Amino acid sequence: MAKDIDKKYKDFDGFVIVHGTDTMAYTSSALSFMFEKPCKPIVLTGSQIPMFDNDEKPRVESDARDNLLGALYAAGHVAIPEVTLFFDKKIFQGNRVIKFVNNKMDAFCSPNIEPLLEVDNMGML
Repeated sequence: MAKDIDKKYKDFDGFVIVHGTDTMAYTSSALSFMFEKPCKPIVLTGSQIPMFDNDEKPRVESDARDNLLGALYAAGHVAIPEVTLFFDKKIFQGNRVIKFVNNKMDAFCSPNIEPLLEVDNMGML
């Protein structure tokens, strides 16, 4: 992932990585040390429930759409120049986040620091 970002770093204003949730916190931490002082946002996101079922029908209960749109917005408009993780309406520092639960939408937290930003009720960051 780091090599791919590095190859295209000059071509884009920010990067979004869609990742499985079980190891996403580890990846965001590793990337934050590989890109110690990035000038562009690198945002990881994923979902607890897949966007589509096996028949390629959309799953209404999925959190994938909101997480992906939030990550895209964060990378393009919020522009925090570091590695972050967007999940369940929150942006976390990439090297300060953990997955603490597997069966809830609010699966990630930063035990010793608040999220960088949270989406309000109106859907704005």
